[in-house]
Amino acid sequence: RIWYAGIGRNERQAGAVTTFKVHGHSFAYAAIGNLTNMNMRHRAGPKKPGSLGIRVPADYETVLRNLRAAKADFKILSCHLGVERKTRLDAGQRLKYERAVDFAGVDLLIGHHPHVVRAVQRRKGRVIVYSLGNYMMRGARDMTPLPDTQDYGLFGRAYLNFDPRLGRLAVRAVEIVPLTQMHGVSRPLRGANGARRVRVLNRVSRQSVDAQAVRFVDRPNGTAIACFPGVRGKRAQRVCGRTARK
Repeated sequence: RIWYAGIGRNERQAGAVTTFKVHGHSFAYAAIGNLTNMNMRHRAGPKKPGSLGIRVPADYETVLRNLRAAKADFKILSCHLGVERKTRLDAGQRLKYERAVDFAGVDLLIGHHPHVVRAVQRRKGRVIVYSLGNYMMRGARDMTPLPDTQDYGLFGRAYLNFDPRLGRLAVRAVEIVPLTQMHGVSRPLRGANGARRVRVLNRVSRQSVDAQAVRFVDRPNGTAIACFPGVRGKRAQRVCGRTARK
């Protein structure tokens, strides 16, 4: 089954939170975008289908309030925002995304739209990915000729454990796979090529979110891992390896 959010027959449905369960744990998911470059004709109304706009303050607050009210072990927000091909954050973007964590209790915020990878931040034990870049966009621009800050995308995996002290699921590790050829059939960047993009990401993260930047440790196959305190579970400990024991 595929769960979705961020669009509806009216503004109430467009700003609603989707809830579901996986392995007995409850998840809350919401999404908001930029209305096709803020074309307000695409914005949902009381009796008009569409989506809500992240650059419309009232719309974003609606989504955050709905997430705040949701009862779930883990909350996810998807945001479509950012100047294309810019690795630096948009003005006010950090405050906007951090509010999702601080006010709505979002555990994982997944950003996209700039077509390039942006910072990864850990705040209050929760994770903000400002942009994963492109994944698979058939017929889109070939990013390969661009500088190595812009020529790759990311595939990510978050490892979760239930924390009885917090009463919710928590992100204990994040694994990333740098990608190339996202305009056709994406494939991993192996070895040194992957490691170089991991170093680029770490640098971009430090420049954007300073001390809250997630630091990924690259591995020989080109993938990378970031492990956080409290790693539990055989799978998470296996992928973390030595990092999990530090």
